[in-house]
Amino acid sequence: MKKSYIALLFLAVIVSFFLYILSLLQAFPKIIALPLLFGIIVITLSYFNYKKRFKGF
Repeated sequence: MKKSYIALLFLAVIVSFFLYILSLLQAFPKIIALPLLFGIIVITLSYFNYKKRFKGF
């Protein structure tokens, strides 16, 4: 499950980046592409920065 989730996040980053490139070419709305790219990057970074640690009793 973990490897498939990483692959899914990587695919989502690539797709959202492609949509952003299309928005720069005025083939897709920027109002959708930019927040989507930002959100996917934030989700990906938060997934990789999450630490499973013991927080005490």
